[in-house]
Amino acid sequence: LMRRHEVRHLIVVNALGHVAGCIGAAATDAANRQTDPEVRQIIEPVDVLVAPNTPVLDVIERLVASAWDLAVVVDRHQTPIGIVTEHDIIGLASVMLHPDMRASRAATGANITVRDTDTGGHALRQMIAHELRHLVVVDEDGRLVGVISWRDVVRSRLTETETRAIGHFLAAQPVQRVVLDSSLRIAAQRMHASKVGALPVLDEHGRPMWILTRTDVMRA
Repeated sequence: LMRRHEVRHLIVVNALGHVAGCIGAAATDAANRQTDPEVRQIIEPVDVLVAPNTPVLDVIERLVASAWDLAVVVDRHQTPIGIVTEHDIIGLASVMLHPDMRASRAATGANITVRDTDTGGHALRQMIAHELRHLVVVDEDGRLVGVISWRDVVRSRLTETETRAIGHFLAAQPVQRVVLDSSLRIAAQRMHASKVGALPVLDEHGRPMWILTRTDVMRA
C-alpha cells in the first residue's frame, strides 16, 4: 500500500475505527527482513493526536516537542480523518516564512560529520549518541559528499550496515544544499520540492558548517 500510494506512513485502526498506531518507513524496512509479518509486529504508537480545528502553530509545537514526524487528525470520536506530516508543514513554511530570514539562523549549530569511508554502523552509532536523524558526509578534505539519514542505514541488512562504507548508502542524485546567506524560505522550498529531511549549509569554500533539518525550519 505504501509503495502503491507513495506514502511513508499508514494509520492503523482497531475494531472500533479508533487510532491504534502507525506504520512508518523504519518499521516496514525492519519488516522486510522477515516473512510476511503481521501489522501488530511493526506498529508504532502515535504520540500526537489533534482535532481538525487545531491551529497549525500548535501542531508544530507538539511535533517538535515529541520528536515525531506526523500528527494524526481525529474527529470527536477519535476516528482518524487525516494526517499532517513534517513535509506538509515545510510546504507551508516555504510560503509563509519571511524572505529575509537566513538559513544559517535556524540551522543546527553542532555539525557532526562522518567520512564517506566510515561504515554505516559507525554512522548509526553517531546518530544514536547525538540523537540525530541526519549526518553530513564529507571527504578527506572536509568537502561535502552527501547527507545520510537513519532511514538510509536501517533499510540495509545488519551485515551490510556494519561493513559497507557510507558512500554505499548515499543516493545517486545530486546533493541538495544551501549556503550561509541563503533565505530560509528558499531552503524550505528546496527541502519540500526535493522531499529531503535536511540540507547541509555550506561556507564560501564549499565546506559544510551546519545542517538544516525540517525540525529547525519548524522551530523558526
